[in-house]
Order: sequence, then C-alpha cells, then structure tokens
Amino acid sequence: MIPQAETVTPEPDAFARAAVGLVVLDAAGRIDRANPRFAAWLGRPAGDLVGCPLGELVRPVERERLEEALREVRHDGAAERDLQLRLATEDDDALAVRVTLTRGGHEGVLATVQRTGEPPLPEDPPAAGEHHPTGVLEGRLLQSLEEGVFGVDRGGRYTFLNPAACRLLGFASEAQVLGRDSHATSHHSHLDGSPYPHEECPIHRVLRSGEPVEAWEDTFWRADGSPFPVRVYAAPLWGVHGAIEGVVVSFQDETVRQEREGRLAKAARNLPGAIFQYRQYPDGHAVFPYASDGAQQVFGVSAEQVMRDPAVAFSRVHDDDLVQVQASIAASVREMQPWHVRFRVRHPANGWIWVEGRSTPEALTDGSVLWHGVMIDISERMAAEQALRERERELSEAQAMAHVGSWVWELAEDRMYWSDEVYRILGQTRDEQGASLQRFLDAVHPDDRARVDAAVRAGLEGEPYDLHFRVQCPHGAERQVHLRAAVELDEHGRPSRLVGTGQDLTEWFELEENQRRLIDILEGTPDVVAMHDPDGAMLFMNAAGRHLFGLPEAPAEPWCSGTGWDTRGLPGEEGLEATVHRFQPPWAARRTLEEAMPVALRDGVWEGETAVVDRDGREVPVSQVIVVRRDDRGEVSQISTIIRDISGRKAIEDALRESETRFLQLASSVEEVFWLREEDRLLYVNPAFDALWGLSRERLYAEPEALLGPVHADDRAHVADVIRTQTGRRTGGEETFRLLRPDGDVRWVRLRCYPVADVEGNVTRSAATAVDVTELKHTQQQLEHANAELERQAFFDRLTGAANRRYFESLLDREAERAERYGTPFALVMFDLDHFKRVNDTWGHDTGDVVLQEVARIADERLREPDVLGRWGGEEFMILLPGDSVAQAGVAAEAVRARVAEHGFPQVGQVTISLGVAGHRPGEPRKELLRRVDEALYRAKREGRNRVVMAGDGFDTADGCTGHGAE
Repeated sequence: MIPQAETVTPEPDAFARAAVGLVVLDAAGRIDRANPRFAAWLGRPAGDLVGCPLGELVRPVERERLEEALREVRHDGAAERDLQLRLATEDDDALAVRVTLTRGGHEGVLATVQRTGEPPLPEDPPAAGEHHPTGVLEGRLLQSLEEGVFGVDRGGRYTFLNPAACRLLGFASEAQVLGRDSHATSHHSHLDGSPYPHEECPIHRVLRSGEPVEAWEDTFWRADGSPFPVRVYAAPLWGVHGAIEGVVVSFQDETVRQEREGRLAKAARNLPGAIFQYRQYPDGHAVFPYASDGAQQVFGVSAEQVMRDPAVAFSRVHDDDLVQVQASIAASVREMQPWHVRFRVRHPANGWIWVEGRSTPEALTDGSVLWHGVMIDISERMAAEQALRERERELSEAQAMAHVGSWVWELAEDRMYWSDEVYRILGQTRDEQGASLQRFLDAVHPDDRARVDAAVRAGLEGEPYDLHFRVQCPHGAERQVHLRAAVELDEHGRPSRLVGTGQDLTEWFELEENQRRLIDILEGTPDVVAMHDPDGAMLFMNAAGRHLFGLPEAPAEPWCSGTGWDTRGLPGEEGLEATVHRFQPPWAARRTLEEAMPVALRDGVWEGETAVVDRDGREVPVSQVIVVRRDDRGEVSQISTIIRDISGRKAIEDALRESETRFLQLASSVEEVFWLREEDRLLYVNPAFDALWGLSRERLYAEPEALLGPVHADDRAHVADVIRTQTGRRTGGEETFRLLRPDGDVRWVRLRCYPVADVEGNVTRSAATAVDVTELKHTQQQLEHANAELERQAFFDRLTGAANRRYFESLLDREAERAERYGTPFALVMFDLDHFKRVNDTWGHDTGDVVLQEVARIADERLREPDVLGRWGGEEFMILLPGDSVAQAGVAAEAVRARVAEHGFPQVGQVTISLGVAGHRPGEPRKELLRRVDEALYRAKREGRNRVVMAGDGFDTADGCTGHGAE
C-alpha cells in the first residue's frame, strides 16, 4: 500500500515569496489561492483568479490531459505528475510552462509552475522508505524560496538546509554539512568573528524558552570565511510527543539592502530635508523605523534619537500645530490617503521654522500602517509666500492710493478682468455682470465714447493705445482717466491678449491747477525761491533768483504735468553741496552745509543769515530760510530755500560801527524799522517806525513801553523777552509777531535784536531791526493753506466736509479690526435723501448742493466726538458709531431723521431722509456688513421713506421705525 502524503498548508509568507508560480486547487480543480508570481505571469491580480478552474487558463487541446493528471493525483496521494502546458496570458500570448501537480490535502492539489527555459527545481529524493523531514509540499516550498532556511537539533547540528541556504552559506550541497555543528561551521558570530556564547545565542534561547524570537540583525560566515549581514528569524520545531526537537531558522542576505540603504543615506545627506519611515501599530504606539541624517536639519536632533524615541521629534512641534499634525495622521490612516501637512518646529539653532511633511501610507499585514516620506524645511518658501501675499495686498493698496487700476482682456476667451481700482474709477461695483467692453464703453463720457471705441478696436488689430478721456459716474460726477494698453501676440502673430492700466487723474488735474497758481505766486515774489529734489539737484528757481544769479529766464511753463519740472537754464550740478558752493562764498557755504542743513534735516526748518555771490561776482548778504519736507515714510521729499537780500540792513549795521552820524543818516533812509536802546531808555528810532507801527517816534521816546502796545496780546510776552537787554548778554534774539495798528490794519513783523558792546567789550546797549513780512507771511500761509487743502481733499468730501468714501472705508476697516481684537461693538447707519432727484430737477444742482450741505451739517451736529460721518456717494451718506449697539444706533438714526424732517430748507421746504441701521457681527466681512445696512436702507425706501429700518440679526430681516410726514 502506497503511503499517503502529508496534508500541508503553505505558510502565507513562504507562499507569497516563492520564486516559482504556486497555485492551490480545491477538489473541483478551481483555484483557491495563487501566489503573486503566477498572477503576474498571467497579467491579472491574484484575487481575480480565485474560483477560476485551472483548465480554463490553458489551451483547449491540453485541458483533457490536465484534467486526467488532476484526477490521478487526487486518487493517489503519493502520485506526482509533470506536464508541459501553455497558459493564456492577459495580452493573448501563450506562455510555455512546466506544471508539477502534488497532493495538497482534502483532495486538493498544489500546482508548482515553472516557465519553460528556467532550470528545474533541484530534487534530492529520499531513499526508499524515507521521507524528507519537511514533507513533500513543505519540501517543494523550501526548494522554491529565495531566502535561506535551515534546521538545527538540540545540539546545534544542521538537520536540513534548503538550496537558498546552501547557496548563501557557500556549501555545494545539503549533504556537505548535515550533522555538523552550525556554530563552528558557518553561522552566526560577532562582527570580529568570535562566536556567540551559548547563553547569548538567540537560537539557543529558542531551544530554552520554546518561544520564537523577533527578527534580528546578525552576521553569518560563508564556507570561504567571508562575513555577510543577514536578517534572521527563528522558531522552535516540535516533535510528535510535544518536546522541542530543534529550531528552524530562516535568514535573508542584507548585503544588497545595506548597500542600498548606505547609498540612500549618502544621497539623503545632500537632500534639503529628512527622509523617513513612520510606522503606527494597531495599539496606537508608533516608531520611526528609519530617519535620514536630515532629521538634524528639521528637528535639531540626530536620526538615531528620532528612531529611538519618536516623542523627541513630536516634542518640538509647535503646540498650536501638534493637534493638526495628529489629526492629519489619523485622517491618513482612516482614508489611506497621502499625508501632507505644514507645521512649525522649534529648532534649537534656528528658532521656529516651518516644515512641510509628505508621505504615502502602506497598510501592513499586522494591521499597522507604514508611511514613506520626506520632511523639508520650508521656512524660506513660507516667508516668500507671505511676502507674496503682502506684495499683493500692498499692490492693491498702492493701486487705491495711486488711483491706478490694472486690467486684462483675454481675447481668445473674450474674458475681461478688472482690479478693484478699475471698478472704482469707472464708478461701478463688482457684480455677476462682470467686466466687459460694453460695460466699459457705457462708463465713458458720451463726448469721448466714439474716440475711445475706435482706439480699442484698433487695439484688437494689434495697435497699442494711450488714451485720456472722461468717465461719467452713475452719481453724476466726472473723472479724468488715463488708459494705457499693450498688445500680446500669439505664435502666429495675432493679438491674444490686451494688458493695461487705468489711472484716475481727477485729483491730479486739480493739484496741477493748484501747482500752477503756486508757481505764479513764487514767480512774483521779490525773494529768491529755489526747490531741490532729495539728492539736492535744483528743480526750480523763481524769476528773482534767476535775475540775481544771471541765469536764463524760466520756461513759459516751469512745471509740466507729463514731464515734471522744466530745469532748462538751471545749474547742472548733481548734489546739494555742489549747488551750495556754486552760489555762496566759501564761508557761507560752510555754514549752510555744516550748520543749516543738519538743523533743517532734524527740525524741518532753519533760518539765518548767509551770503550769496550775484551775477557780477559780488558777495551779497542775505537772510536765508531752508525748509525740508518729508513724505509719509519720513523720507526727504523736497528741500526748499527762500533768500532775501539784506544788503541794506547790513550796510546800516556797518555804518553804525563806522560813525554814529553816518549810522543815523543811513538808518533814516531804510525802510526797515531800527532802534537803539540802553536798558529801558530808547536812544534812537528811525522814521520807518511811524509808518510800520502807526505811532509817532515822539510818543515812543516819551513812553518806551508804548512799543509793546500794538503788539498782539498773544505775542507780547515773547516780544518783550527779545527786546529786553541784560548786562553781559552777548547773544541777540528774534521773534515774528502780529502788530495791530491803530488804523485796524494787522501787519506781520520780524524783529531781530542785537547786543552792542562798548569799546571795552561790555554789552550796555541793544539794537533792533523790524521788518514788515506781511506779504511773505501771507505767501507762507497761502502755501500752508494750499497744502492743508490738498490734504483735506484727500480725506474729506469737498462739498459736504464729510469723510470721503476712501477715507471712511479705511476708518471702517480700522474699527472692524478693533472690534475683532477687543470684542467692542459698533454700528453703521446708511441714509440718503428721499426724492433728491426732484430737488435737482426742480431747483437746480446748486440748490441741491446746498441741501446736501445742510443735511450733512444737521447729521454731524447730532454725532458724538468719535462718530464719523462719511459721504458714500451722491446723496448717500454713512455714519460709523464706535461702541454703539444696534439699538443705540437706531436711537441715533431716529434723532438724525427727525431733525432733518423738522428742518426748513430755504426754497425747497421740507426734505426727508431714509435710514438703514446694522450692527457689526464678530467675524463678519466688511462686504457683508455693508450689504446688510444697504438692504435695510432700501427696505426703508420700499416701505415709504422718511423712516429708520434696522437690519435684523437672523436672516437679514429689518425692523422699521416709521417717521411722520413721509412722502
């Protein structure tokens, strides 16, 4: 009787790693399992083969022969059949194979498949009546494995070796080493070659404990004496009586892996980050099986520390980001999707850095998840992205401040894009309609529309254009606009895109007019006025200066809107120092550069006496004022100087030193007031005093205190201090003050007092000069008023005096930021005039402007100090109420409505307003708040006008407060 073969179930790992194709068939010949190699040959997933009869995978002419062999093996458990077959692959090719069929238990069959041309599995059949210790199926599996497997008995002697073990250990055959001591023959030892003591040997520990050991890294020695690294597994072999008979050991040659990891480690050292493997087990604990040296760059700790204790890396993650990192890991496990997150790490050398982590998860058979990925320091990239966002914000703000918008027209898609500033310039808002050519042309002034349309049509043919035209806003205002466009061509030379800018020049035109008026004033003054750029190059010199220094006359228009200052005829020196040396004698140039300029740069202004060299080369004493203006950033924007010829006054001073008589004669001839005092006694005052002060010199001689009588009360104390002379005082004083003449005229006077020493050098007297600087003061005040007016126009509406829309929006943004930061409330009230068009149509726009001014005044009188009234556009106004709740704002709005309704407007009679009220909600965007208050206003309109409607807090509903007398 032929003995039945053992029923063997292949181990899953061995089955999967087999170097040949393995297929387990059930009793009906259907595939129960197929290993990856067999499935790969067929070009199909292994799971798709389950349940498929093996006969359907071969050619029809071979199926009968296969079925006959299967019946024979199932009937005779010891039988084995070899067949040459052709398998049908997924790409319709026929694969020639050798199939060996053996019994697999429960009438199942194991098919071992080798491709024709591959060497057959080595066979060493046992002698008659003997069985290989691993059984038929196990033997075939061991024969096919690519990893080494051997067994040892309790004495450490080899009991079997598979072909892979013989090959890896350098033995010619299994018979060469069977029965020999494994420690003495080949395996494992310390790196220095010394063998393990038995008490340290992991395999010996398996014999003692009866428990398998986890895989460990070790060194085996080949028969030729060369070592090689291995990864080893060991498990006990149990006998039929339940006793441990030995140990089965499997090992893998790690040489290639270690070399590959070595190369990877070298490459990783040159990568900008850390390569890692992160493994999370089902019980929640995790490890880093691998981390490259880049861990030092990312976490500031060595790779060994990270692999030894993952908490070292996680402890350096920013507290605010740690929850996000943990959540992203959990999500990657749950969805088996790639892990990608950015977080901050506290690096011991570099401080807080930004790190980006990317990895791909892999589900392992033990239920754990292994990620393979990289972590990179992206601090510079994050800084660049932040800088980019800041630049984009700055660009938007810059466009708003410069009144310059940008636009793009994609011709192929016929899509147009406008920046926010373009919408504002055209007097429109973003909506579903979007940007379009027709919408643009509709905004152009009718008188300019045909010209603009023609230029745009030419641009579609490839012609760039540069246009100046007017825009007519929906609320009736006109804007001056400068439009530029450049054409981009495709590879065929056809226009594909128009890119351009639009600039609002309305305020610029107004400033131009103010600039021209200022230049006319400067050209008419007898004082020398010059302006320089921040580097000192001269930009402008008035007619008096050009005449004094013999320069050519100024161009007809010293200032041109397109090119700026026309500097023709002005010195070509570059830099302030060269210009100063050109016009001043050496001593005066030194004083200007070493004393005057440092003070002016520090304080904004310097005033003193210097000298200039006129057209004839003569030294002319002058009084000089240097004014330094700075921009909003504190940078010098302009340097101006005002020079007055004081030759006459200096001549008088020189004459006083030569002769008192001559002094008196000269003093009487000048237009400046001059006097000489000794303590409280007036010694001399020239005739010019009578004309300037409006008092007689005789009265002044009799009553010296009368000198201070006409001086403005606010200036009197300062003037008295300058006039007063103390014994030993060697410095003079100066004061500019107002003089109230008896005839009611107010004059501005510049007073300078000088100490006068006697022949012994003692200061006993003082002299003074007083100059009428009324015209100069008026010019200065006009300049200051012009500058103040320009600044006012930038922030306030010219007609009503209320904050303009741009300024109001900036205050609204600031209040919203304050509310978000401190949790304080605020509210908005939006109102406009009811039937205001009827006012304009009936009584004209001038009367309409008066009504707008009166309404703004009435509303402003009702507001508190922190409240802000702004003109939103046309007859629409907005009120910002910091600190007010919606209810408080409603009370304020009702008060404004009532006061307007009760007010009698000249000619027009009664005027009413409709108001909407909305309170700020935490986290609410400004756009949403404006939408709600606008909706409340228009509901007030729809419900009858002359009323207050409150925006609700729930669904934008509104509660109305109805006024009386609504139209």
